[in-house]
Amino acid sequence: MLSVDDAAIVERDPALPGLGILLDPEAFVAGMRPRWDVDASAEIFYLRYKPHTSCLAGYRVRLAGVDTLVTARAHRLDTAAKFAGGASGGGQMAFQPYALKHQAIVATLFPHDRRLPELIRLADENSRRELWQRLFPTRREWWTGELQLLRYKPERRLVGRLMAGGQPVAVVKFYGAGDYQHVCSGTKRLRSGATLCIPHRIAKSNRCQAAAFEWLAGCPLDESMTHGEFSPEDMQRVGAALGELHAQRNERAKRLTPAAESRAILEAAVGLDWLCPEFGNRAQDLARKIVDEIQRMPRHTTAVHGDFHPGQVLLQDESVALVDLDAASRGDPAADLGNFLAHLNRAVFPGVPPSQRAGDLGEALLRGYPDPSVHDRLDVWTAAGLMRLAPHAFRSRAADWKNQTTQILDQVEEVLTDRKYSKADTHRRVVPAGLAESEASPKVEDCYGVAADPQMPFVRNALDPTEVCRRLAPLAVRLPGAKFPIGLRAIRVTRYKPQRRGMVEYELAGDGGFVTIIGKARAKGLDRRTHRLVESLRRAGFDESATDCICVPRPLGTVPAWEMWFQEKVAGVVATPLLAGPDGPRLAGRIAEAIHKLHKTGVPTHRTHTMADEMRILSERLGELARARPAWSSRLERIVGACARLAASAPETGRCGIHRDFYPDQVLVSGERLYLLDLDLYCQGDPALDIGNFRAHLMEQALRTLGHPAAFCEAERSLTDRYLELSGGRRWQAVDVYTTLALARHIFISTRFPERSPLTGQLLELCELRLASVGRAG
Repeated sequence: MLSVDDAAIVERDPALPGLGILLDPEAFVAGMRPRWDVDASAEIFYLRYKPHTSCLAGYRVRLAGVDTLVTARAHRLDTAAKFAGGASGGGQMAFQPYALKHQAIVATLFPHDRRLPELIRLADENSRRELWQRLFPTRREWWTGELQLLRYKPERRLVGRLMAGGQPVAVVKFYGAGDYQHVCSGTKRLRSGATLCIPHRIAKSNRCQAAAFEWLAGCPLDESMTHGEFSPEDMQRVGAALGELHAQRNERAKRLTPAAESRAILEAAVGLDWLCPEFGNRAQDLARKIVDEIQRMPRHTTAVHGDFHPGQVLLQDESVALVDLDAASRGDPAADLGNFLAHLNRAVFPGVPPSQRAGDLGEALLRGYPDPSVHDRLDVWTAAGLMRLAPHAFRSRAADWKNQTTQILDQVEEVLTDRKYSKADTHRRVVPAGLAESEASPKVEDCYGVAADPQMPFVRNALDPTEVCRRLAPLAVRLPGAKFPIGLRAIRVTRYKPQRRGMVEYELAGDGGFVTIIGKARAKGLDRRTHRLVESLRRAGFDESATDCICVPRPLGTVPAWEMWFQEKVAGVVATPLLAGPDGPRLAGRIAEAIHKLHKTGVPTHRTHTMADEMRILSERLGELARARPAWSSRLERIVGACARLAASAPETGRCGIHRDFYPDQVLVSGERLYLLDLDLYCQGDPALDIGNFRAHLMEQALRTLGHPAAFCEAERSLTDRYLELSGGRRWQAVDVYTTLALARHIFISTRFPERSPLTGQLLELCELRLASVGRAG
């Protein structure tokens, strides 16, 4: 039976009709019985929930008296059919997916896994032997080995212990496509040291996306902590071993950027506020404090474990082994220590108050760690580790998950307030809520020198802390939950086009926490039109109460003296990197829904954009490029001519309000919500332009980052198919025309950025190919 808190989540998420079944073991067992002989008891061992999108659950069950794993995913009704193929097909019937169509649930038995396809080999002795023979061609004695499951994250990773002759001989890991390459590069150059022991990789298979590591004997630190069978001296050895890891460079490993760390923290906070609306914006406020601190820290690129906690440590007689280095990267070594301290804060020690034992062990760890310079960053990274841990109580299905989550948020607040490890003179502290401006010494960052722009003299006052506090207080009070008195924390110019426009971020501290306001200024005058447009869109259903979770950021008002209008800064991640990930196609489908909502809302505007305008802009840009690059002039002229003929052939599909500059960076993903950004060019035009422009950006991004324009074809196809489905399917030809025109414009854009200049020739060839295929260019 669902708990009260779980039932509330199910009620808030009607888009997933099967969510209530996956969160309720009794209901899950009842749902599986028509297909499998499942015993009454079941236990969730893994849960990944994306509101309004999907929920993946891993269950341990007894099937015909045998312990078995079942993976089940609850989909939206409009997407479940894509994943239920084969539910009644042939082959090994036991491993075929089982679909509960009315609940949009698709379930499979282990070892069937749609994103770890090689696991199915584990079910058959002959296939398993072939698998071990491929991985260990010189270890014939291992070919009959059995794999004992250690950890399994459905659709992501499996870790097992290979047993041969009754003895453990290796750790074998299977990875999803996105993780395998990172693991291979991240661990290759790490070496053992005087105290540190690193497990050697002894085999890998690119085809199977699997790697094997030597088996290391030892006592797991988390088990020792649980039973109280270790000493502070052991923890000092752990600190020394971690220091030896951090002393290495690991230059070929991926760099763990502050942006990536910030994204993970903000995503966790957004998810918490969805799970527990009574938190208000508490989790996001705390996350913003952490992220703000991380963004201001010096950049570090030493080797780091990437997921360091007691479960990743083996205590050996003379050394300390650090295992499970799948997240090994380059980054801030304090992040590893902070994450470890966060786990200590959540550990349970027999007969000892957690805070006392965690404090003692944390101090022992730091005594063994050789570099005291990390201490000034430990509190922030400990808070970050706790924030990432906060959703785990829900995911692990703790009966009191809401209470545990609240306790973790309390710990985050305590860590940021008390600053146990940081020294006042070595690191900039989080400004306490309600701090007056005179105490806060607001920091002003104008790296572009916009205050000296002769066409925008009014921006000088917009960067004056005293003036800012006076002007913005009445605007900030419009934010939900904002409390005053208010203090200014920082001012940052984040975007600037000389003599044209700029964007400034204002960080404000009030009794309710921290908020950030974005101000947009134009040299030619206050953009009241866009401010009114955003207000109209929110009234038309683009606010946070929208059931489809498609929004625009909250507008806050204007300051005419600064030629500036303001809106709330929303915590989230732009869609660009997410579209390249495994969930890219799903996200692209949701983005199609978002832009279709904008098209059908019908907020009026006097501005228009026609095909003639599109061709005029393209001709001007490529003409300018032809004059700058005479060697390309004849090719560019042919492209412009072919584009003109192509544009003339495009069918008229009607006009509506369109974004007109729609591409992945204009979509912010904030948990279950999508925010449409930068509507400055909103006008009446052909809606196919927005989809074509978005597709062209995906192709350009794929060409630039992965070397092939079709690398993101699944996301591109999902975006187009979903949009055509919503709009009646009449616009395909127009979408394809606008895609080609936007790609041609990218030829010019590539020359404006030095890092993209090597791409120009490839874009020329791509456009020529697209146009030549219909007989319009040579």
